[in-house]
Amino acid sequence: MLRAIARLNVGGPAWNAVLLTAGTRARYPTVLAVGAIGPHEADMSGLAEAHGVSLFRIPGLGREVRLTGDLHALWSLWRLCRRIRPEIVHTHTAKAGTLGRLAAWLAGVPVRVHTFHGHVFRGYFGRWQTAIYIAIERLLARITTRIVAISERQADELCRYLRLKADRVTVVPLGFELRRFVNADPEAARRRFRERVGVGDRLVVTMVGRLTAIKNHALALRAFAEVAAETRDVHLVLVGGGEEEPVLRALVQRLGLSGRVQFAGWWDDLEAVYYGSDIVALSS
Repeated sequence: MLRAIARLNVGGPAWNAVLLTAGTRARYPTVLAVGAIGPHEADMSGLAEAHGVSLFRIPGLGREVRLTGDLHALWSLWRLCRRIRPEIVHTHTAKAGTLGRLAAWLAGVPVRVHTFHGHVFRGYFGRWQTAIYIAIERLLARITTRIVAISERQADELCRYLRLKADRVTVVPLGFELRRFVNADPEAARRRFRERVGVGDRLVVTMVGRLTAIKNHALALRAFAEVAAETRDVHLVLVGGGEEEPVLRALVQRLGLSGRVQFAGWWDDLEAVYYGSDIVALSS
């Protein structure tokens, strides 16, 4: 099997791709092909190393659309398919899904699977750009043996947007390794987080994720401003990084939240983050 993902940045798709590769390799020997992370993203290659998963780097494969790089990546994926002759190509994320499925089809790989970890069919782009992406995905669906959705709701949306029959889409919820949280010492983990961010006994609201527009941290900051006006002993911690950080820092200043909001950057110690938080918020 060849599994392809655009980049191993911090997030659910990277976790899923690595754990799937590690968990199924005894039965299905797998090559995990990856691209490069972006300038504001944290790298999860260490997770692959920790699980004994070797990475095959694809030049040009990444998040951004670049004609020369994308063609180079397509050529590299096609050559890899021709060399290792996989029976299955399984792709994750939009860029790897586009180039990987096309390369597999051109190379004559019999089974082509794509997992949608999300989609860009609303909320990301303007009307015409969104229409183009939907048209591309409809074409790709024609050369895809099986489409995997991570929830029933997403499966319904994919069938509607891509004009697919329900039997073309299979729902496979994401699996994660959670033993680290079960085995952690909750009190020690909570203490690590609260000492590092310096919040004492205050109520802590935490958001974990990339600081990017689709996550809508601006909405959370405006909502938190209303809470902070009524409650003194509450603190907001943003765990993660991204291209929106300068914009969000400026918004914090305008809302008068300096000292009440902390940009904590990326954390590997997620046990501390979650046990140390009183409320975990999501605004995307």
